[in-house]
Amino acid sequence: MAHHASTERQNLQFGVQDNLTMPPSRITRKYFMALLALTSIFLTAALLIHSFSIGEDRYAYLTSHSQRPNGNKRLQEMRRRLPPGKRNANNGQARLDAIKARHDAAVDKKLHGAEYMRRKKQQEAQDRAERLQTLLTLHGQNYHKQSYSVLLQPIGTALPMTLAIYSHDTIEGANRRNALRLTWTQSTQDYNTTLVFVLGVNQARSNMAARLRHEHSSHDDLLQFDMIDSYQNLTVKSVQLLRWFVNSGAEILIKCDDDVLVNMENLAFYIQNLRQNSTTFIAGHINHNNLPNRDHKSKWYLPNALYQDGTLPDFAAGPTYLLSHSAAKAVLEAALISDFLYLEDVFITGLCARRGNVTLVHSNAFLKSLSPGTVLTDAWRDIISLHGISQKNIMHLWSQLDHCSLVKV
Repeated sequence: MAHHASTERQNLQFGVQDNLTMPPSRITRKYFMALLALTSIFLTAALLIHSFSIGEDRYAYLTSHSQRPNGNKRLQEMRRRLPPGKRNANNGQARLDAIKARHDAAVDKKLHGAEYMRRKKQQEAQDRAERLQTLLTLHGQNYHKQSYSVLLQPIGTALPMTLAIYSHDTIEGANRRNALRLTWTQSTQDYNTTLVFVLGVNQARSNMAARLRHEHSSHDDLLQFDMIDSYQNLTVKSVQLLRWFVNSGAEILIKCDDDVLVNMENLAFYIQNLRQNSTTFIAGHINHNNLPNRDHKSKWYLPNALYQDGTLPDFAAGPTYLLSHSAAKAVLEAALISDFLYLEDVFITGLCARRGNVTLVHSNAFLKSLSPGTVLTDAWRDIISLHGISQKNIMHLWSQLDHCSLVKV
């Protein structure tokens, strides 16, 4: 017995010693299990709190299902589980109404989806037919062959070059003209260039006539034709400009939009080199093998009924291009015997230039826009024109430009 008791005391001592000298991995495992238990307690508490917070939404959901079998019983059970302060039969009614409205809209869309698609296709077909009819009417009338009277024009003898900027008979057009007068067009006379802003008539604003006469008396740089000013009449405006230009005595016509920024120094140098090699030319950013746009929603829609070929002729991009006097005369003669096309650059510098055997000259210096990250003051010496610049940005960019040394472009 004494031996047995002694052995048991030794085993207990060894057990205590083993517990005190337990390996670190076993101690870590015990701590981990304790941490896991605490985490479970916290998660359980959080779920209980969350269940009370969403109890109101669940009550609204059960309210919408109260007409089902056992619905009232489930509703009463849900109300019993809600906290005492939230056991109101109207709880969640606003959200319930919103859910019901969305559900009704979804059902209505599903029930009437086929009818909606049918009406949408019908409307698209009608829009396409109306757009086509409008273009066919313009095509058949051939308004560009008519001669329109000149309402306003500069006084005096034309200089060797004419810079014609297309503008509009609107308040915004007047603001753009003022911005251009204060920026890059200031130097036109330094390069023997006459500046004219080309306009038609805005029928919607008859009060603009007096404003234009006052503006012209101050600046003497408006060229207005008695024709309706619109995008679809750009071809008509260009043909009238060619009529006026070939009789003006000038040698070079530079056509620009009013959202263009031009480096007059580079342009003059480019024209000087160009005239040494050719006398009948149109120069600019030449587009090759462009496809006609058959989308009736597009601004440049060109239906098969007006143009059957699969590719457009080579043409100069409309924002900026220039013509020699002989090229302008050849294009004008071709335009007066050609059917109308409202895409002005395609008609004037493409179809009519090809018919008049006019040479197209391409230059990368006629840019549509700067590449992202390009600093204008660094690129200015290699640029002739930039397109798509707002009135505010023209003023801002011009104020940043320093005089850049001339390099051949």
